[in-house]
Amino acid sequence: MEHLNVSVGRFLVTDPSFWGKDWAIVPTADTIRKENIGNGILHFEPNSSPQSSGRLRVLKQFLRETSCGIPSLAKVARAVIDYDCPGDGLITTLIEQTPNLASRVSLGGDLDEFGMRKVRLDWEFREEDLRTIRTLAIKASQEMARLDRARVQLAAFILDPKLEIEIGGHAHQMGTTRMASAPEFGVVDENCRVHGIDNLYIAGSSVFPTGGGTNPTLTVVLLALRLADHLATVEAPSRM
Repeated sequence: MEHLNVSVGRFLVTDPSFWGKDWAIVPTADTIRKENIGNGILHFEPNSSPQSSGRLRVLKQFLRETSCGIPSLAKVARAVIDYDCPGDGLITTLIEQTPNLASRVSLGGDLDEFGMRKVRLDWEFREEDLRTIRTLAIKASQEMARLDRARVQLAAFILDPKLEIEIGGHAHQMGTTRMASAPEFGVVDENCRVHGIDNLYIAGSSVFPTGGGTNPTLTVVLLALRLADHLATVEAPSRM
């Protein structure tokens, strides 16, 4: 599993008090249940000021200030890649991915320079993942309009289910050695011990049964501390 990173759209801040501020929208438990979707965070990242650099810095700054002050020109300018007026912003996500048996890490047929088989990653998405992305993006844009904080322009693939969603990751690799009460359901037990092996433990995000909708680091740290407490109670094997 991974946390799904998608640029779901752009926005223009309509409330000046929010210029230069980052904020996020998360679904309520009631929304998750009613819409049958996963958890996640939609991050609104406004630009406090347009970036300008290089030999043409002065000219670019003049053109940006001029176009941003004229609505008709600003509309054209925003269509240009890497061009932002103050108050413009990007909407990105950190969205929970549902567990998927089709996603797996295995050994492929190719060999590395040491003659060892290379790792092969199969990262697949379920329909539930795509529905979560689209639902959260649409509801977030509706909430921004209700609060009159921003005007949102959603990406075409959010509004048209026929288009493929452009999905990236957050380098939050999770799952693969999931925690479960029995070996037929997972790899480690409630104490992070590998089923069937007395002295092998795994304390990392790979033991997560689900990914959740937030950064995994603190949970990984807590798992490590919990494992340390458990190991302190385990009697060390005798040595001959």
